[in-house]
Amino acid sequence: MMIRISATYSDALSPLELYEMTRGFWRVDVEHARQADYVLAVYQGIVREVYQVADWFPGGTTFMQREEDGAWAKDRYEFVGRIADETVRQKYRLKNVAHFFPKGCQIPIRYVP
Repeated sequence: MMIRISATYSDALSPLELYEMTRGFWRVDVEHARQADYVLAVYQGIVREVYQVADWFPGGTTFMQREEDGAWAKDRYEFVGRIADETVRQKYRLKNVAHFFPKGCQIPIRYVP
């Protein structure tokens, strides 16, 4: 599963900040999302990080480092996980996946078999 993260991405983000930005809050088909072992954080068509997902939860129900008003998380989900093993990261990290997000596409989520 790929998630296109927002324009607030920066190479200066800490690993925790990038994780928090990637993991929530998303409108997903939670059953479909739970079939994905990994989430790829994508910015400008490039995979910035790869996370192994433990599970998905209703938005605003797990602890997050960032301070946000969880009210807008209603009807959205967030995942809990960790950075994937190095072998998986090497396979996907810094790869170009722009072809999965056609120009003009506003949907930030892509389910990939």
